[in-house]
Amino acid sequence: TRRSSDLNDIEHLVAVVQTTSEDKNATYPLTPADYLDLKHHNESFESIAAYQYKRHVLTRLESPVSIMGAAVSPEFFHLFTASPQIGYAFADSDSGNVNDLVVSDMFWRDHLHSEPAMGYTIELDSRSYRIVGVMPKNFNFPVGTDVWTLLKFYRKAANDHVSHDIQVIGKLRRGNTVAHSNAELETIAHRLAMDSPDTNKDGELRAIPLRELITGRMTGQYVLFLLAGVLFVLIMACSNV
Repeated sequence: TRRSSDLNDIEHLVAVVQTTSEDKNATYPLTPADYLDLKHHNESFESIAAYQYKRHVLTRLESPVSIMGAAVSPEFFHLFTASPQIGYAFADSDSGNVNDLVVSDMFWRDHLHSEPAMGYTIELDSRSYRIVGVMPKNFNFPVGTDVWTLLKFYRKAANDHVSHDIQVIGKLRRGNTVAHSNAELETIAHRLAMDSPDTNKDGELRAIPLRELITGRMTGQYVLFLLAGVLFVLIMACSNV
């Protein structure tokens, strides 16, 4: 049986952000190296996924169209207990094809006119992608996403403590709390600061319940954190036009 999103699991999902010792209210995405370290050395989370906002141009058309995308790690859809209504999503491993594409229900209806989509090839940014799945109408994360591509981390990512562009979602292990995860995140951040003092000496990690993001019960700083990614996409789209 295919399921879209198990709302019961929302209580176990958190966004993991970076703050600083000087301003604990300001929040930032993680770096690739910090995300990979957290993924492999935590005990609080059953699963961790990453995503990046992406702006794409749908090419091979008379008038190229700018669309909203997200590059997501292989665990992303499974973490949300989300399955496509048609086809399949990315497997929980790094063996996926970077040219595979999962599309939203709206994209499928607007651009493919609800025609059979599996194996259909489209062109984004003059690069060919093969559609492997169509998400249900009620799956919309990050909000407004038209297409999802596969986010893969290559060898150099393990040493990148500078590029703060990785949004992180974690699923708490059963029985764990946000407070428990924050205690562990404090320990992990301290170790990262010791290992990479040039980039991490003032960095701290914090978990924020994902339900607060979805329902709007969140701090103004976190709203700005989310909107910054969307604003960047819009600026790039306007620049392209």
